[in-house]
Amino acid sequence: MPSFVELAGGVRLTRSKKGDAYYTTTSRDCSCPARAYNPGVACKHMKTVQAAMDNASIRPKVGAFRPVSLLPSEEKVAGVA
Repeated sequence: MPSFVELAGGVRLTRSKKGDAYYTTTSRDCSCPARAYNPGVACKHMKTVQAAMDNASIRPKVGAFRPVSLLPSEEKVAGVA
């Protein structure tokens, strides 16, 4: 069984430590017992989802990185508009 399953809308199913259940987790809430006992504190599952969202937002888009700027004369030769 996978340790987590990504769903649409930032929802993740996170497997319990015992491996017998999955918790529904978002960056704002979780169905785990730790969250139920401490409603005002983010559980470790929520922190993991938040970290994954933060890392995803700083990743460059595919093809967005250009290591060098071409001079105008080089752009004409390369066919870049």
